[in-house]
Parts: sequence; C-alpha cells; structure tokens
Amino acid sequence: MLAMCPACTHENRPGAFFCAQCGGKLHFAAPKQGHLVRMNGALQSRSVDLPSPVCILGRDPDSTVHLSEESVSKQHARLTCDNGHFTIEDLGSSNGTFVNGRRIHGPTELRTGDLIRLGAVILKLEA
Repeated sequence: MLAMCPACTHENRPGAFFCAQCGGKLHFAAPKQGHLVRMNGALQSRSVDLPSPVCILGRDPDSTVHLSEESVSKQHARLTCDNGHFTIEDLGSSNGTFVNGRRIHGPTELRTGDLIRLGAVILKLEA
C-alpha cells in the first residue's frame, strides 16, 4: 500500500519514512484523526489524512495540510479533533473559510460530510 504524504498528497513507496516530493515526515504510528477529500481542482478525489489532533491548513509549506493554491492564505484555518468532535476556525485569511457555503466567524463545529472552502479549494471532511 502506498503511503500518502499528509502535507502534499504525494504517493510514496511502502515503508518510506519521509515524502520523496516535499521531504515531510510520513506519519505511520499516529492515530487516525479523520481525513479530507479534495472536491475540486487538479487533485480532485485525493484524500489527505489529518495526522494530528490540531492541523493548520494553508499555503505555507510547514502547514500540517499544505494547499498550494494562491487563493489559500499561508495559515488559512485551524482544524481540531477532540474525541471525534471536529471544529474549524479561520486564522484571519484573506478569502475566508466557509462551511457548507456559509462564511464562518469563530470556531465552528464540523460533521462528517461537511464541505469546507478555503479560497477556491473545496474539501470534504470524512471521519
């Protein structure tokens, strides 16, 4: 089974500890916190695991979930999982964070299947 990088979604060879594309650490032992599925763009249908209970989504290469699109801020949003309960919070992004089409203003609870829009990127939460 290929190991997908949580930062850049590159599919790495089995047993790799670091991503061959971005050099990020591949998280094998971390408990699964859920994952996001790309719903649009060139990476549509790609799934990205959420490797930790608190993930920063953004354009910054050091973001937990790296999204390279220009419409995404460097540190766009914080996604938190606490005992299976997900929340998302905008981090002062330029283009806003939307959940199911509504702009959020503060920490917002998420449910499996919710659509998250960061700039032009649409992601679906799957727990």
